[in-house]
Amino acid sequence: MLKDSRYICIEDGVPIILIYRAELFPDLKNTVKFWKEKCQENGIKDLHVCMVQSFGQQDPELHGCDSAVEFPPHGVYAAEISNQIKGLDPEFDGNIYNYREVVERNLRKKNSNDYKWFRGAMLSWDNTARRKKSSNIFFDASPAEYEKWMIGLIDYTRKFNRKDNQVVFVNAWNEWAEGTHLEPDTKYGHGYLEATQRALNVR
Repeated sequence: MLKDSRYICIEDGVPIILIYRAELFPDLKNTVKFWKEKCQENGIKDLHVCMVQSFGQQDPELHGCDSAVEFPPHGVYAAEISNQIKGLDPEFDGNIYNYREVVERNLRKKNSNDYKWFRGAMLSWDNTARRKKSSNIFFDASPAEYEKWMIGLIDYTRKFNRKDNQVVFVNAWNEWAEGTHLEPDTKYGHGYLEATQRALNVR
């Protein structure tokens, strides 16, 4: 798979792999070392291991990884606004946040650390399908707000990441159970895809 010509590579053709739950590995540092050795033995000059910043994990170097990537809604901050939403089920005991506030806060973020860092955005978020009345919802998400987010992340990436490291991640292509999907739907059609294209074309 890593040798496939379609595989996503950075840094002079090095394949990149993401680790979602770094803390679940008993010894990720040695695991990464082992993977890299096996890649070299099989004709792959290197492997770029990127740690997802989730469940409190922030510094990739603690786990022997080469970089980190944002993974909203992990690591985002916004006021809880459930008491401002009309018509909620009285039994609802989840959390509702303002997506617009998330975008504004995220666009002000900078990498104050020495490690390599990739930016990431979410399209929206509503995991009611999974968590029912205990769901987490980001209110006021839309292609327009997402487009603002993406324009900012792409601009940041062009400014601070060298050319062969200019990658921005999106959560997600088709995470229907958590309400974040780039794939077309009946509400916005191709709206999120078109927003992504416009953001990429901004200079």
